[in-house]
Amino acid sequence: MLGKLIKHEWKSVYKVGSLLLLSLLAVTLIGCLYFFSPMWTNLFSESNNMDTLASLTGTFIGIGSLIVCIFTMIGVVYGMMIYLGVRFFKSMYTDEGYLAHTLPVTPHQLLCSKLLVGGFWMLIANVVALISIVGLILVMIASIANGVQADIDFWEMLREGVEAIIDLYERELGLNMTHYVVVGILTTIIGAFSSIMTIYGALTIGQLSKKYKAMMGILTYFGLGLLNMIIGMVVSTVNMAANISRGVSGEAISGITYDYSLIISIVMGVGLYFLSYFIIKKKLNLD
Repeated sequence: MLGKLIKHEWKSVYKVGSLLLLSLLAVTLIGCLYFFSPMWTNLFSESNNMDTLASLTGTFIGIGSLIVCIFTMIGVVYGMMIYLGVRFFKSMYTDEGYLAHTLPVTPHQLLCSKLLVGGFWMLIANVVALISIVGLILVMIASIANGVQADIDFWEMLREGVEAIIDLYERELGLNMTHYVVVGILTTIIGAFSSIMTIYGALTIGQLSKKYKAMMGILTYFGLGLLNMIIGMVVSTVNMAANISRGVSGEAISGITYDYSLIISIVMGVGLYFLSYFIIKKKLNLD
């Protein structure tokens, strides 16, 4: 039955999700095409014969394209969150929710199907947004480098720069970059599911209210965000004080704090999942 629920949820979500991602890819493609255009590359060429007004116009258009892309990426990620949150609330705690809760399924199956699909779409949105912004910035810098010196091997220069940064972190600061990369990947994956579970959990808590359920859910979401921030600050401060007293370096402290952020994300997501399960099973309010 869980498979059927996931399939139904996927069919309900993929059209809007795909549209949001396609809009992001379209804006990114337009930005890349501009940075490959002669108008941008000629700005940094030694043979540039453009007048001041044309140069300023080209620069503003380039910077404006980058800003538009960044805001579009942010909008897509948050738009995905809002859409998934609205869909969850409508399908669980409005008149439409009556049908969902009369199906021969358990609260675990309902929550799992929505969490798996919602978390997967959030993960896709985050990864695509990250790839888009990094790719766009690299294309912009590569075109600038090529304009300044046509025979420059930008990708070789980038590789050497990355190797130098890794060497600095590992040799000079004593940090394990492999650990950072692994934790970063886990944070990206788990964070996507934890963030969507925070929305679902907040809306589930909000539906306990007799009136203004959606508003209470939104307020609960911001309250959980504030709580998460406070916990993170307290953990970081306590951890920093304890490690300073043991003579641990500042760079190592930042690495440990990085790990704690992942742990907090896991605890928050798991805690809200089981709280939501308990509310749906014992405290469901569809009035």
